[in-house]
Amino acid sequence: MAAIIAGCFAVVVALIGFLGVITPRFLDDSKPSSAASPSRTPNASASPTELSSASPTSSGNLDGVSGEGGENGGDSPMPKDSLAQAKQYLSEMDEDRTSDGAISSGSVNLAGVDFTNSIYTRIGGCKREADVTYALKGDWREFDTTLGLTSETDSDAVVYFRIYVDGKQIGKQYRATKFKTAVPGPVDVSGAIELKLNMVFAEGDMGLCSNAGYAAWGNAELSQ
Repeated sequence: MAAIIAGCFAVVVALIGFLGVITPRFLDDSKPSSAASPSRTPNASASPTELSSASPTSSGNLDGVSGEGGENGGDSPMPKDSLAQAKQYLSEMDEDRTSDGAISSGSVNLAGVDFTNSIYTRIGGCKREADVTYALKGDWREFDTTLGLTSETDSDAVVYFRIYVDGKQIGKQYRATKFKTAVPGPVDVSGAIELKLNMVFAEGDMGLCSNAGYAAWGNAELSQ
């Protein structure tokens, strides 16, 4: 009897040992591999979140985005009409001026309007006509001025102004009084060598050495 029990026990022990070896192998074979696990991303660089947040490189700027040399970049040229036009008042050109009498410069009031950069000359019995000439040297394109008599001038004084470009009279003669100015409008001096301004004291106190006032070229200026 004891021999039978001992034999059964040996069989049970052997069976338990066999099952201990087979069972772990069965479990390992039934477990899916880590490469096929759905919890892992096959390629981390292909993550939609990372792709959507990636910023473009500096060489990949989109059209319309401002940058150096772009539509709004620092290399864009300035519009031509924003460039300041070169101008100069005749009152600043003493070195290029010749005259047959005294010519003054400064601010004058013509028919109630102040002209701060003007040239002017005295009129009277001893100063009935005067010329002043400026060397343009072909550097200027246009001449502008307002012609008149200053507020200190006699009420009955009348002066005629003439403008000459390279010896040729431009337009007509312009009549001015203390109360009314004359505006020739832009005078074309393109390529001109000289500009001569003439005034004739025509009416008023013509007595010997009388002082009737001043004839003026208000804000007389050249522009390029």
